[in-house]
Amino acid sequence: MLVSGFETADSLNVLSGTFIEFLKRPSRVSVGLISGSVLGTDLRFSFQIGSTKVANDERIFGNVLNVAGGTVLAPRFPDDFGIKDEPGLPGDRMILAINLSGGSARWIVMVTEVG
Repeated sequence: MLVSGFETADSLNVLSGTFIEFLKRPSRVSVGLISGSVLGTDLRFSFQIGSTKVANDERIFGNVLNVAGGTVLAPRFPDDFGIKDEPGLPGDRMILAINLSGGSARWIVMVTEVG
C-alpha cells in the first residue's frame, strides 16, 4: 500500500486522515521524499512510527524534482528513499511532518504488511 502527495506548505502530519495513518497489521514502512527547490534550501522532515522517532528534523534527502513535459515525477525507489523497512505494529500511528521553509516537496510512504 502506498500514499503520496505534493506539499507546498508546512504540515504537522501529511498522513493525517489517510487510510495508512494507523497501521492495521505488523508492517515494514519506507519513506521517499524529493525536493521541489534547489538543493541546499533548508527543507526538513520528521517521521515517527508509534513512539519511535525514525527521523527528527532531517534534511529532505532526494534530488530536485524532475520536470518532464510539465509533470512532476515521484521519488524513485530505492534512490530517494532514505527510510527503508522500518518496523511498525498494529495500532501504531505514523506521523510525517514536513517543514518546507517556502519550498515544496513530493513524498511517498509505502507500507508492506508482514503478518
